[in-house]
Amino acid sequence: MNTITHNNLEKSLADWSISNAVYRWQNQADETLDLTLQLLADAPDPFPVDSKIILRLNRTPLNGSRPTPHSPVAGATQFTGGKTLLAAYLLQRGRRFASGRAEYISYKFSGPFSYFFSLLDFRKPRKTFDGAAQVTDYDLECFLGYSQIPNGGNVNLLTIRQQLCEIAQYVIAESTRLFGSPQFAFDSLTTLNDGVNFDLIGTNDGVGTALCSIPDYVPGSPATGVGNNTSALPNFPMLRCSVDAVNNVKSSEAWRRTLRRLGGPGAVAVWFDYTPIDNGQPPKLHIATRDKLPAKTLPFTGNTTEIDLTPRDDLIPTCVNFRYNVHVTSGGNTYSQILNDIALIYNGAFLECTGPIGQLYNYSTAAPIPGGDQTAIQAIARGWGSYAATLDIDGGNTSTTTNTATIACLAVNLNDPHSDSTSLPFWKTVLPHLASAGDLSIQWNSIVDPESGASLAPSLADYPYILTQGSGATWMAGNTALFQRARITAVAKYTEQYGLGTTDWHPQTADITLTNIPGGTYILSNTSTFSLGEPAPMGLAGYILKIESVLQWQGSYTFIEQDVTGQFLPGSALNLSGGLKDWTAMNAFPQDIAIDLNNATTRIQVGPAAHLGPSEAWARMQADRGLNGKFYLNSNLLNAL
Repeated sequence: MNTITHNNLEKSLADWSISNAVYRWQNQADETLDLTLQLLADAPDPFPVDSKIILRLNRTPLNGSRPTPHSPVAGATQFTGGKTLLAAYLLQRGRRFASGRAEYISYKFSGPFSYFFSLLDFRKPRKTFDGAAQVTDYDLECFLGYSQIPNGGNVNLLTIRQQLCEIAQYVIAESTRLFGSPQFAFDSLTTLNDGVNFDLIGTNDGVGTALCSIPDYVPGSPATGVGNNTSALPNFPMLRCSVDAVNNVKSSEAWRRTLRRLGGPGAVAVWFDYTPIDNGQPPKLHIATRDKLPAKTLPFTGNTTEIDLTPRDDLIPTCVNFRYNVHVTSGGNTYSQILNDIALIYNGAFLECTGPIGQLYNYSTAAPIPGGDQTAIQAIARGWGSYAATLDIDGGNTSTTTNTATIACLAVNLNDPHSDSTSLPFWKTVLPHLASAGDLSIQWNSIVDPESGASLAPSLADYPYILTQGSGATWMAGNTALFQRARITAVAKYTEQYGLGTTDWHPQTADITLTNIPGGTYILSNTSTFSLGEPAPMGLAGYILKIESVLQWQGSYTFIEQDVTGQFLPGSALNLSGGLKDWTAMNAFPQDIAIDLNNATTRIQVGPAAHLGPSEAWARMQADRGLNGKFYLNSNLLNAL
């Protein structure tokens, strides 16, 4: 017996007056339950807007009665056993229809993905100015692939799994706010390893987690450097999310954009497991690449009503060749370098090689590829059946500022100009009012710091010049320039101008600037790095090749049961026994499952996802084409805290 629970009341479909019920799951798009209730068109509404229901299959009633000995149990409100198929929500009021003797009310309930992800705009935290201070806000204009480190104060690069976690946890938080409790569960982001950077899970074995089969590390990648499993110090190359600037996108679109780096629309299965509801827990969101789906075998003979299956050998690539066009902007000029990531079966074995053309290296061993092999590999990468894409990568943005300054300096010479004429230019500069005096004789007494009064005489060897023109700066002479204010006192005797006689010793005082550099023109070129750019996702080609090398089957399979048991649900690959031998291990990838609960029929559509757009392998990676726009404010991304 199939039942629906609403407001803690569980009843059979018949007791709800449901005459038609169709469940449908579409990968990454929708999960719905269409109900038709045989009620008067003006009857009270049994399901208000935003109602939540739970659909269960094959339940055994514990109470109720049979109107006749052979009729189903009616009036039951207590059940046991069976399987929970769906928890769904009502977006709008039902459609009321009446014509002749036909009167009914129809409803369309939506699962968590379409109800929450498709209705909720995705936002990321950033700082904004409220007129008095910086405050945290959640902005619609943000970057997929970048996220704020919770405690570190700077922007962090995310893996595909981490970006999915961030989106899911944002939706979970909003659903909790709306309903008072989490409506589903998924992996969380943590900073346990160092308390600052988001943790990476697992190793490079490609296992992932129980809820998300997509790992943080490129499977089979070599260890590089020293790490502690954080995004700042990874142990292996990260399976990086594509950096994608978005604005006003729904969480479902942000989710699908994140997944596109792994292939075309629908290349990854997304579904909910609702069985935790029976233990008082929220449903669990699952995600898996098709090579990770567990197989479920159904019998071909007996219950089959329709079958239409075609093996898509044409979708298996001979090679995956990603060309990363890395753009680096420096000093207003843009420079490009093309890096290759080529994965293929070469000489009977899997091989992935990376690097510029002519300098390819084995990705797993870091050993150079011999020249003859490089030529052959490049020919295969350009050949028939190669899955190729050129992906523009923002390799970084630097700006250069140039400061130019000219100063004039004079060598310090404290000798008496009466006996050492070479000191005369120095003293006439320091004491300009004596520039026209004759027979000048000067005896200096002290040279001190005008603020502290400390003697600078012992330091004169470190300051051989005085600044006579211009403004000095410490960046001069390669940041080695030193400048010191000084006050010099002396007594002077000289012959006055126009023969007015000789002036006896008079005290003299002057303030000067000592320096350690000679005069000249000094230039400073200052480079400020605004973005380190997006690392080229080396290793991605091999990951994609291993997934795409699994033969896809396209078509549909329909079977009928006496009562719907939910023996095939989202989260499994399809095999058939008792028919063609190839069907027993085809692991067909479901994209659409429709269950007619009243007629007990299940239709499974497998293969590329037609409902999400272009399904062929050659239409993939579109999200990565074209330069990714980034916007900066004081050297920070707009979504930085």
